[in-house]
Amino acid sequence: MTELKTSVTNWLEEALQESPYFLVNVSASETSGKIAVEIDGDAGVQIGQCVELSRLISGKLEELYGDEHPYSIEIASAGADSPLKMFRQYKQHVGRDLDIKLKDGSELAGKFKELNGEELLMVENQKDRNKKTIGKEHRINFNDIQHANVIIKFK
Repeated sequence: MTELKTSVTNWLEEALQESPYFLVNVSASETSGKIAVEIDGDAGVQIGQCVELSRLISGKLEELYGDEHPYSIEIASAGADSPLKMFRQYKQHVGRDLDIKLKDGSELAGKFKELNGEELLMVENQKDRNKKTIGKEHRINFNDIQHANVIIKFK
């Protein structure tokens, strides 16, 4: 991790510590001066929070470097099509359909029914011999997930 990325990560983690928001990802390049931050919240993210964090980072960078290094700061919330990266992101998606790829290479798509500790309960719809849909339950440990995406449905 670069010094810039480490500094930005530390500033943001401290700023978000007592809030309903949390840090998902930080990328920072000292050569290009581009800093990209992805945050999420237990009930989504308000634009005002992104603005506040951008000002915080700008202020800290100005304290450290003055006007020597121009930086481009981009703060965004995790979008609906972004993969779920952190355990905390899963709570707000109980009841929705997820597409999950496990570390063993297998895949599962189904309804995310509950979160119990570090375990997800998924119900996968399958057809039996009579072409009747049945729900097959799967318990998945969070640590076994390579990546997961919310399946967006338009009605």
